[in-house]
Amino acid sequence: MVRKERPELEMQKNDLVVAVAAGKRKLVELEDTILRMLSSASGSLLDDEELVLTLQSSKTTSVEVTNQLQISEQTEKKIDAAREGYRPCAYRASILYFLLADLARVDPMYQFSLDAYVSLFIISLDKSARSDDLQERIKRLNEHHT
Repeated sequence: MVRKERPELEMQKNDLVVAVAAGKRKLVELEDTILRMLSSASGSLLDDEELVLTLQSSKTTSVEVTNQLQISEQTEKKIDAAREGYRPCAYRASILYFLLADLARVDPMYQFSLDAYVSLFIISLDKSARSDDLQERIKRLNEHHT
């Protein structure tokens, strides 16, 4: 529903998921590089200039990636909270779907597919009156869809 109602939030969430995964992967790669260099180092570790430079570089990168991950996770929580606001509408729509699905017990003629129901719900999203107030929007969606 959020994908249709607020596509910018959905795109931002998808971008954040990709960014968080890339950041975590980069941290793992840095750790692997450091461990590999430490295991292959001979003599004093302080004399190995490449190792020292890699450690300094990885520390800086690690701090940047960690900060980016924290910001991304906070933003993702805000987006999830915004998505959570639509839960009453999803709850009502799921009840209506299962009511329709149970009509097949009365007569097989009333069989109803989930795909058909999703299409009807998307039509309700498009045709119901818009509102900037989320509670009012949910009320209008529920009324129109019902």
